[in-house]
Amino acid sequence: MHMSGALSPRGAWFRGFAGPPSSIPSPRKPTSSIRGVKIACSVLAQNAALLLLCTAVDHVQFSTLGVAAKKTRWGSWGSDGDRDGFGGFKYAAAAAGVAGAETIAVVPEGLPRVAEIPAQEDEASPVPGLGVDWEEHNWLPGFTSVSGTRLHTVRYLPPKNKAPKGFIFLWHGFTDHIGTLAHVAKAYAEAGYAAYGLDFPGHGRSEGLRGYVPSVDQHLADALRYVDAITGVSPVPWPVLNSTTEQSATHALQRALGTPDQRWRQVIGKPLFLWGQSLGGAMCLRLAIERPHAWDGMVVLAPAISIADDLEPNLQRFARYASAVWPTMPVTKVTHGSGSRNPAVTKWESEDPLRFHGHIRVGSVAAIMGSCRFIMDRLPKIVTPFIVIQGSLDTIVAPRSAKILADRASSGDKTLKMFPHAWHDLVHEPESPEIVDMMLKWVEGRTAKTLKYPRMW
Repeated sequence: MHMSGALSPRGAWFRGFAGPPSSIPSPRKPTSSIRGVKIACSVLAQNAALLLLCTAVDHVQFSTLGVAAKKTRWGSWGSDGDRDGFGGFKYAAAAAGVAGAETIAVVPEGLPRVAEIPAQEDEASPVPGLGVDWEEHNWLPGFTSVSGTRLHTVRYLPPKNKAPKGFIFLWHGFTDHIGTLAHVAKAYAEAGYAAYGLDFPGHGRSEGLRGYVPSVDQHLADALRYVDAITGVSPVPWPVLNSTTEQSATHALQRALGTPDQRWRQVIGKPLFLWGQSLGGAMCLRLAIERPHAWDGMVVLAPAISIADDLEPNLQRFARYASAVWPTMPVTKVTHGSGSRNPAVTKWESEDPLRFHGHIRVGSVAAIMGSCRFIMDRLPKIVTPFIVIQGSLDTIVAPRSAKILADRASSGDKTLKMFPHAWHDLVHEPESPEIVDMMLKWVEGRTAKTLKYPRMW
């Protein structure tokens, strides 16, 4: 999750959205009430005018990029609502000129919205010694979210067809994509684990409104759906069932009858781990709350459970009200450079066509902050073993949140590791080799342990 610590000039217009000024007389007097309404209407009218002006400017800018946009590696994204200039066409245009880019006609109606794109060199991590040279894209073709959105899936299997000694599910952060974690997945696969990931709706190669998170609950349902498709929790083909409750009930029946399907047999007796950074870290915690006894451990990096102090006041106040009226309203532009102090990473992020480079929408802000409150209120429910890794100089999530997690969670096996000079994007910081090695050792140290409780779904 990458949000700038300072609002852009375009996003600064809503800072005063805190209701009518305190100088407005008490509404108990009729004349004062009318005056207050007039002032409020005037403020709203001015804000609306500014927003329309910004929209017009963005569309004019987009029109000048129309030719370049046709040379992106992106296919169609579907309805006109997906192509509004805030991270839609404009985001695609930013990818123009990338070496090896395919020429694809932009958004002809009726075409699929998922771009079937092979791995590209520009997705390799700039961290020395951790570049990716193999991965299996779209290994589960046709996989959809609970809303019907088609999602891009990826997996990394142990070399030489070795049976995996465990399974690990990786979740990416807000505005990122699963390709940014390729070196992490490869490290686990080379250590003998089967690593699985996907692009959440609106991210990476998955379809959906670019960079939009309407609900973290929907991401949670998609994550559960993906895990269930891999582990074979339900013998019924995954597109048939949308309810995780139904899947769990079906699986319980199959287990009682002694007839779990073949995919479930591959995970019997093998550990299942979760891994996530930023919003992906929050996803790990949501999964641990949803299914307390399903996981053998989780690796959580800079979890998005408390937004940094300098981001919260402006965004939270505005998002609470505006998201109910216009959830897709763009409020502040994504900026790069606040996640890692490695200049190569900043350059890589700004040039990566699969990242989101548009404007963050107010509905996404509200959804993420709502998820923060949800997790904070339920930290004692977490019993899954975990290691939480946090950079002390993180300006995107509050560094203190990692300590709060370690203090309040009920897990009997929990580890907190703070890196005093690290920023937010820990797997792309200069300390990345040390962090990746630490994560591997932590998972391997818990692979051989016998579960003290039966796995329950």
